[in-house]
Formats: sequence, C-alpha cells, structure tokens
Amino acid sequence: MSVYASKRNESKAEFIRVAQQLATYTLEQVKKFPKSYRFCLTNDITRLALEIHEDVLRANSIYIHNNMMETEFNLREKYFAKARSAIFALSGLLTVTFSLVLKGNNFLGDKKKTSGIFKEWARLLNYEAALVKGIIESDKKRYKKYQNKKSWSKLINFKFFCEFLDYLKQELWEYIKRDGKPKPKKKDEINDTAIESEVVLSEDIFDVGDSEK
Repeated sequence: MSVYASKRNESKAEFIRVAQQLATYTLEQVKKFPKSYRFCLTNDITRLALEIHEDVLRANSIYIHNNMMETEFNLREKYFAKARSAIFALSGLLTVTFSLVLKGNNFLGDKKKTSGIFKEWARLLNYEAALVKGIIESDKKRYKKYQNKKSWSKLINFKFFCEFLDYLKQELWEYIKRDGKPKPKKKDEINDTAIESEVVLSEDIFDVGDSEK
C-alpha cells in the first residue's frame, strides 16, 4: 500500500533524495572515465549507483500501516537490504578504481582534485548507508508495534485469552526458577545487538600525501 508523497514526512524521504544525488553524481563522474574502463569498472559502478536509487524507491512504495501483511513488510525490507548490499559493493569498486587512477591516470584532474571527487562519493555512500540503516531499524519497531496491537485485540476472543493466561503462567514459572534473574539471550539475539560501523567507506582512504598533490 502506498500513500501520496504530499502526505509523507519530508525528513523520512531524505534517503530517497540522497540516493538520487548519489546516482546523479556517479553518472556525472563516470562520463570522465576512459572507454577502457567501461567493461571492467564503469558499467558496474553505474549499475550499482542506479540500483541503490531504484531499490529505495521500490521500498518506499510499500507503506507500513496497521493492517500490513507480513509478505508486504518482508518485501519492503528486502528492497532496503538490496540497497545496503549495493552500497557496500559500490564502496569496494570505488576503492579499486581510486588505486588505479593514482597509478598515472589523470582523467579526473590532478591527484588532489581526484581525492576530492572520491571523498564526495564516500560521503554520499556513508550518508545513504546510515539513512537506510535507520529506516530498517525504525521499520522493525513500527511493524512490531502494529503486530502487538493486533495480538492484544485477539485477547477479546476467549480462546486466545486462555492461551495468553497459559503463556503468563509459563513465563512466571520460568522467572521463579531463574530466581528473578533476566532470561539469557540466544546467540542470534546477541548478534542482532552487535554494534555495526556506520561508515562503509572511510574518506581517509582517498587521502593523498603532500608530495603527491
């Protein structure tokens, strides 16, 4: 289910604006690349930048709402996951490309100018990665909130109410056996809470020494 763009919060659509900016910037820069780079790098760089933009647009077309089906939610998350994957893939290609450019190719200008071009690429990628990561986390919380509301509404039915009482009894009994200690986390839960780096492509990688400028 989608909603009119005019009814959405502009700040929530920031990830779309940055993805578009990244795609446009990429197209502008690859025009300067020699034809010899076309099949080994340029085509893939362009494809990944456009994929990021397309996938976030597809994800945004699926709006999270109270009656959202799980298949809809999973599809939205799938598109965001594809966008993040493309961001990491593009960051790797840009690192390789920068190394090649520094080995004597000056089609982007001198090394200082080339460094600035790639740093802007990194800035856009890092910004988009952080935005998409934030949207994914926000989506999970919103969807879980809607699901919890549905669960409570089911308690009106006597059958579900009895099942809920059995669940409470089981949780209370386990709590007593643990002597009030918190429930230990499962391995997959521990992995989900692991701290993830916000930076996918450090701008420092594209620094050049004073002697190379």
